[in-house]
Order: sequence, then structure tokens, then C-alpha cells
Amino acid sequence: MSGINSAISKQAIGRHGFIGSLYDIRSDQFEGGNLFNRELAPSLISTTDCASSVFYVDENLSQKDTLNKLNIEGSMKLSLMAGLVKVDGSAKYLNQAKADSQTVRVTLMFNVKTKQQHLQVSMADLQNYFIPDALENTNATHCITGITWGARVAATFEQMLNNSEAAEELQGLLSASLKKATVNVEGQAKLENVEQANSKFRSLKISFSGDVLIDDVPHTVDDVFNIFKKVPSMLKQLNEGKGKQLEFQLYPLKRMAEIFNIIKEIANDTMHSIENVFEEIHRGKRIINDFLAKIEQWKDFISPAWTDVIHIHQRKLVDAEGRTQRDIALLLEQIRRGEANDNGMI
Repeated sequence: MSGINSAISKQAIGRHGFIGSLYDIRSDQFEGGNLFNRELAPSLISTTDCASSVFYVDENLSQKDTLNKLNIEGSMKLSLMAGLVKVDGSAKYLNQAKADSQTVRVTLMFNVKTKQQHLQVSMADLQNYFIPDALENTNATHCITGITWGARVAATFEQMLNNSEAAEELQGLLSASLKKATVNVEGQAKLENVEQANSKFRSLKISFSGDVLIDDVPHTVDDVFNIFKKVPSMLKQLNEGKGKQLEFQLYPLKRMAEIFNIIKEIANDTMHSIENVFEEIHRGKRIINDFLAKIEQWKDFISPAWTDVIHIHQRKLVDAEGRTQRDIALLLEQIRRGEANDNGMI
């Protein structure tokens, strides 16, 4: 795994840690303990401003595209796809790929950064805080030495239509309008009224997920942008103005060189093969869903035995996805522990 002998970064994905929290990069899980025996002196932790904000427009075509758009690093992408890291609750926007071609679904994401905390690893006084056993904990490989704070908020616009052609047209209009609006916002230009620009957007279902609680229920696209404008001020009420945890900087534990040497990186070609497997399963599910939608109006004239065969294939794909996810999760941990090679993933 890259960065074994130096600090590495992992996105928080809705998880919470502390400076010193123990982390296992093989399973991408917190071990549960802490490297330090008490609260660190303020002089050992530096806090700097890193104020920034950016919009992303995601058409929810596949989980792979969503993760790439958010710059999720390769190892974490595999852990998310394999289910080692769960994407529910505030992070559910990471797994909203469309299941059929008749669904319009576009997610507008707003990413805000506020502060960065960093542990002064080289300071001599730090050794007085170590828990000796924690340094030899074989269930952990790293500990948190830095945290980037802020928030990620996602608004998903969705509508079901009668045919894929109409869905594709509305999806394109919505995506283009959102992208144009975000350019106006980031450029501090006057925000065009998206709702008035296209009346077709008025029937969209809007749902929110992310790191802040939304008091006002949005009914229009313009409502969403008005809520996003309030996010920076809303963060001032969370964790002394820092907001929520977005990213962890992880540093390898001392006296753990023997474990670091057996943690292996998954080769790029293998990683792409795994991504393609999930993409093919998702494509197969979408083809079956689209076919079932097309024959819905003729269901009273079609033999149940014939449709049963289709539903059996549908269930087989779902089962195959579950088995593949479990198998890859097991292999992923074994490879990272040096107990297997990545040939078993191809």
C-alpha cells in the first residue's frame, strides 16, 4: 500500500476519529484504541485555516464515476466497493447510481473546508504521552496525526419518467443547468433562477444527505442553492467552528516495520479489473430492469413462466453482486496482510 513508510490520507466518509486514534489500513477500519494515554497539550497540535469551497455535479451513472469525481483514493475506492467501509447515513450520496434508464437522478455536492489540525510528531515532549502497548498493537498499522475539517453536503434531484429517451433529455438539461449555476455561484456572479429557466424541473423529488442538518425542506432547485449558501455559517455552530471531519492524515506506528513490510498494494490493472466487474454487474441489472419496465404494459398477456425466468436471472445478478463483494472484501484484507496475492482477484 502506498505511503507505508510515510503519512497517508484517508477520507473520513462519515466516520469520526481523534488525534492518536489507531487505524488499520488493511481493513480501512479504526481499531478502537488511542496511541496516547491522556489529552495532548495544545502546543503539540497546530491548527491552520484552509478555507475553500467547491461544487460537484454528479449524474449518478455509476459508483466508480462518483468516487472518481470526489477524488477518493484507489485503496479507499476498493474498500467502499467491497463493503469494508459502509456508505450509509450522511455518506449515502456515494452509492446512488441509477438502477434503470427511466430514472432521472443528478446529485449536486457542495464541499467546504475550514480548518486543518496536525500533530507535531517530531516534538520530544510527545513521547511522554505514548501508551507502550499501543505501539505494538498488531490490530493497527497507523494512527491519526492530522484532521481536515469542513462539511460535504449533497442534494439529489430525482424523477421517474415513462421512457428512457425523456429521462435522458431531462437528465442532460438538469445537469447542464446545475453546472451553469455552480459556475455563477463560484464566480460570484448573479445566480440565474434555475427554476424559471426550465419549468420541467418543478416535479423533481429533492433529498439531502451530508454533514449538516437541514431545517428548511427545499422544494425547488433554487431552494437548494439558497441552503448551500448557508452551510458556511451553519458550520460555525459545529465543533468550535471547524465543522465535521472530512479527511484523516495517518502516520505509521513505530515498531511496526514488520507489519508494514507485508502490506501490499493492489496493482492498478487488478484494481481496474475489479471496478469493471462491478460495472458489468450493474449494467446487467440495469438491462433487466429496463426490459421489465418495457414489458410491464403487456404483463397480462405474457406467460408467468416466461417472466419467472427473467426474475430468476434478476435474483442471480443480485446474489452474484453480494458474493463478489464478500469474496473481494476477504481477499482485499488477505492481500493487505500479505496472506495472498492479487492474482486471486482477476
